Amino acid sequence: MTTYYQEQEGKRGELEEKLRSEPEAEKERKLNEAIALEEAGKTEEAEAAMFDAQVTESVAEKTTVVMSTPKVSGVSNSKDWEIENIDKENVPVNFLGVEIRPVDEKAVMRLIKASKGTIKIPGIKYKETVKMSIRR
Repeated sequence: MTTYYQEQEGKRGELEEKLRSEPEAEKERKLNEAIALEEAGKTEEAEAAMFDAQVTESVAEKTTVVMSTPKVSGVSNSKDWEIENIDKENVPVNFLGVEIRPVDEKAVMRLIKASKGTIKIPGIKYKETVKMSIRR
């Protein structure tokens, strides 16, 4: 079940990236069009193309994908992280006010969990995992 969930999350992430990259390409095309129109002296058309590029950019920034996964009674998922690699030479002594050297993996895990996996700690490589809980 965890593998299925991770596959679905991977597909969601790929689709989200695709939906973001397409408007980015369109924005670039509109910006290039605006430059060409400006150089040709067509300022009104250039302004319209620039406006279209800005609208396209705002759409790309707000794109998120929500995929429905089957809900099973008594089964829940939660995100977790696990440390993949520690390069002790690059890990700082203190990080965000927490002394983590010598490398205190429990302190590192608290920082990762507190940031919901968004923190970047020099010398620490970690990955997101999924924990599945089943109640009877």
